[in-house]
Amino acid sequence: MPKKVNVGKGVGRVVKYALKTAVQDAKRIEREKQKERKKIDRERQRQDKNRAAEFKRIERERIKTQKIQEKQEALDFAKRKTEEANLVRDQLKNLLVDYNGNNNHFDWNKYRLIEPFKEKKPVPEFGLKKKEIPPEPNFEEYKIKDNLLSTIFPFFKDIKEKSAVKRYNTDLEKWKLLKNKLDSINEEILLNDEIALTEWKNSKVGHEESVVKTNSAVDILYDSYKKSELPGIEFFIDEVLSNLVLPIEFEGEWEVAIESKLVLIDFKLPQKDIIPQTKTFKYLVTKKEFTETFISEKDINKIFDLFIIQLSLIVQNVIFRADLENVIDSIVFNGWIDSIEKATGHLRKICIISLQATKEELINLKLDSVDPKSCFKQLKGFSAERISDLIPIEPILMFNKSDKRFVESTSTNYVKDENIASMHWEVFEHLIRELFEKEFISNGGEVKITQASRDGGVDAVAFDPDPIKGGKIVIQAKRYTNVVGVSAVRDLYGTVMNEGANKGILVTTSNYGADAYNFVKDKPLTLLNGSNLLFLLEKHGYNYKIDIEEARANLKRKK
Repeated sequence: MPKKVNVGKGVGRVVKYALKTAVQDAKRIEREKQKERKKIDRERQRQDKNRAAEFKRIERERIKTQKIQEKQEALDFAKRKTEEANLVRDQLKNLLVDYNGNNNHFDWNKYRLIEPFKEKKPVPEFGLKKKEIPPEPNFEEYKIKDNLLSTIFPFFKDIKEKSAVKRYNTDLEKWKLLKNKLDSINEEILLNDEIALTEWKNSKVGHEESVVKTNSAVDILYDSYKKSELPGIEFFIDEVLSNLVLPIEFEGEWEVAIESKLVLIDFKLPQKDIIPQTKTFKYLVTKKEFTETFISEKDINKIFDLFIIQLSLIVQNVIFRADLENVIDSIVFNGWIDSIEKATGHLRKICIISLQATKEELINLKLDSVDPKSCFKQLKGFSAERISDLIPIEPILMFNKSDKRFVESTSTNYVKDENIASMHWEVFEHLIRELFEKEFISNGGEVKITQASRDGGVDAVAFDPDPIKGGKIVIQAKRYTNVVGVSAVRDLYGTVMNEGANKGILVTTSNYGADAYNFVKDKPLTLLNGSNLLFLLEKHGYNYKIDIEEARANLKRKK
């Protein structure tokens, strides 16, 4: 009996084996992939580790370099600060060496306006942009010519003639509209040409007036200087001393008076703290901190004494050397300083040095070789044995700030909400004086009003002791109901130049034109309009008002 073969079972085994093999292959492949991934991960980790190590190395190098740089910068800063302090002290002790023989020529021409009017005359645009107007329609061109048809049928001729008249009238209206439009354009072009030419002419006239006004003021100052009069001398000395360069940051402040050819200068001196006190400035690397040592009080006093003596000689020297016209024969230098009075504790101004010298005495000295103290004594300078003790002395000559133009001021009767645009001009000028006196008095300033000019304005002179923004200030006021023109501003500038003042202030109850604001650019002038004036008045407790229309009506009734 034949043996039965179970084919299905064999196939199943084969399939089972194949599946097993496939699974094993898949697992093997997966293991190889995992192995490869782990290898890649290990390589990535190794690279990350190397990059991190490199970054740390670079960062360590950067920090190290930075520390070395910071250390060097600190050492350089300390060295530089020490050297700067020593240099300034050396310069203060040897001040005369740098200034001996310095000519300091004073050039009056640099204050004159010598540049010609540069603005080019505008080229008329009318000829370039003018619109040509086409010829007016001619009715003859619209007329109907007779022909055989119009002769046979006259009504055809009437129809055509009516049509021609209609076309003519339509074209004529279009032409008129076009003509009006082009005429308007041409008129505008022509008007723009006229405006441009007028503005150019006004600008030229303004420049010429400014040149004449400024140069006239300079000429007046120059003439005053040559005559040894106060305005010119004061301007001359202010300009010379303003250009005085010292090794310390010190804004000088002075007042000038003159008697014949003898000039008196009251000079406000700096305090002792302008002397650099640093002796050594070091950087301790181990502690990473700065240390500083200071020169002794005795050394500071010696340098200060020497500096003040040299300053008194230099001020006179530079003025005499700049005075090439020989209008100054002698100068008295009084050095004043603010000092705390030990008995009362109050701050007061005292004179601690006074020196009078002639031009011949100063010019003939070889200052770079003299001993400052010996030179000061030979010139019979007057001071305490130690100037730094700030012991008051009696000046050789006292400063007198009086001006014959100044008159006694009077107080105004304050009326709340009064219209100052209608105020009497004399009351108005005293109100302005009171206002600016309150503005300047906090800094120890003073305002003096001049004799009435009866022009509805006010001339006042303020003396502001502030070393930076102070000095002599000319104040003019215009109680106007109309816009203040540029001529008033030019007049103020001329007055500032003529007075040798540091600044000019123009106050009005109305406003200023654009030309006025353009003129004051780059000039020591301040314009205060009605709004500014009301704000300043309110600041100091005055509640006035400005009503231009009401003021005009009041003035009209008075007339």
